[in-house]
Amino acid sequence: MTTKIVIAALGVGLLGSLAWGAIGLYNNQVHRTNIATLTTTIAQRDAIIQQAHQDYATLSTQYDQLGEYYEQVQDYYLESQIEVSNLQGEVVALEANVSQLQGENADLEEETISLGHELDNLESKYERDIAYYKREVEEAEFSFYYVPASQRYGVDDLEEYIQRWKWKEGAYVLGKFDCSQMSAYLEQKLENEGYNTIIVAGDSPFSSGKHAWLLVELEEGTYMPVEATAYSIVYWSSPYFDDYFEYEHRFDTIQEALSYSPTEFNWWD
Repeated sequence: MTTKIVIAALGVGLLGSLAWGAIGLYNNQVHRTNIATLTTTIAQRDAIIQQAHQDYATLSTQYDQLGEYYEQVQDYYLESQIEVSNLQGEVVALEANVSQLQGENADLEEETISLGHELDNLESKYERDIAYYKREVEEAEFSFYYVPASQRYGVDDLEEYIQRWKWKEGAYVLGKFDCSQMSAYLEQKLENEGYNTIIVAGDSPFSSGKHAWLLVELEEGTYMPVEATAYSIVYWSSPYFDDYFEYEHRFDTIQEALSYSPTEFNWWD
């Protein structure tokens, strides 16, 4: 019995030792695991700390750069303030200049209007002068065209004078030396002989188309038609007599005829 108890006690002790050994082994394993985990955690924290140092160094560098940039911006701001102040002064000067120029422009506009009136007056004066000198030139040009002569009247006297002259055969050339040039030519000859003669033009008294002929004063206020193309008087017996007093244009002088048509009555060309 005692032996069994001893054996039993030994068994219990052995089991206890084994149990405590197992517990110790387990605790050692857990301790190593914890140490490994802690080591890893410490390494991770060291890496984080190292990264934080690097980030801090980077941020510190950026801060220094931003400080330098801030100083540059400050300098630029001060320069800009000075430039703005200068520009404001220039703006004030320019506004004063603009105001002065506006005043000068108003004065120039008034002067332009005044000069425009003066120019209009000068143009009117020059136009009158030109017209005057043109008349003077025309009168000078034809100063020898008409020769003063004593006034002559009477149809018989006119007939006697007309019969002295005849056109050469072929003298009439349409468009070059026709009724208008012939009338102008004969008008000069009659005027220089003392006959008050008028050149007239209009519809032909005896046929269709335009025509030119003469009216010669036989007595004061009384005229007789003369056909320059035929070098003959148109008498009262002619069926066309009254038609010769129906005309569109009347020219008392060669200047008036040339003013109407420079090429129709220039018989000398």
